[in-house]
Amino acid sequence: MISVQGINKRFHTFQALADINFSVAPQEVVSIIGPSGSGKSTLLRSLNLLVKPDSGKMAIADINVDMAKISHQEINKIRQKTSMVFQHYNLFRNKTALENITEVLRYGKKLSARVAREQGLHYLNTVGLSSKADAYPATLSGGQQQRVGIARALSLQPEVILMDEPTSSLDPEMRRGVLRLISDIAQQKLTMVIVTHEMSFAREISDRLFFMEQGKITAQGNPEQFFNHEANSRIGAFVNDYEI
Repeated sequence: MISVQGINKRFHTFQALADINFSVAPQEVVSIIGPSGSGKSTLLRSLNLLVKPDSGKMAIADINVDMAKISHQEINKIRQKTSMVFQHYNLFRNKTALENITEVLRYGKKLSARVAREQGLHYLNTVGLSSKADAYPATLSGGQQQRVGIARALSLQPEVILMDEPTSSLDPEMRRGVLRLISDIAQQKLTMVIVTHEMSFAREISDRLFFMEQGKITAQGNPEQFFNHEANSRIGAFVNDYEI
């Protein structure tokens, strides 16, 4: 489903990603963990080319691209295969919850207004917000806004869902609800890549975890390996800093 080979990204003199290589199987859930500034979000954003790597090759589903000569058409094809759930929701403030979904369906997937509305209502119901279809983001709690963002991502029916610290802006009560929702979504056998600092969540939801530090994936393995500290002592020290 996803194959990444030799991805590099530099911001001026800072090497954000250094020779990244990995693959993700269809229906696999992968969580990326590691200290702040290690390149986790940059890597995630590279997968749908919100950040364009300087070099390397990537394949998502049946689309293969070479970063050294990628075209705008190829960028659009990759983005059609993925959808992103952002840390800070990224909702249109002047659009209702339903319109935040129907806009991307009408202009991204070229659906009619009627079909977009039907699908938008379906996915709002999926995340438990059917009663908030006409509410604007300013009137929604942080947890509700993130649920709208998740509904929007699901509505695109992507090959891969990318989540960038989806609960980091929420208070504990709202965080628990959104984590339960994401766990339920993962049971639908979707391919997901999630950047998170939620160790219990990562342990429960993931088929594999990647540990990143200084722009590199320094270890990967299943939850048992990571949380029994079998991967290496550095990961053990990192995990112990969080409640699990």
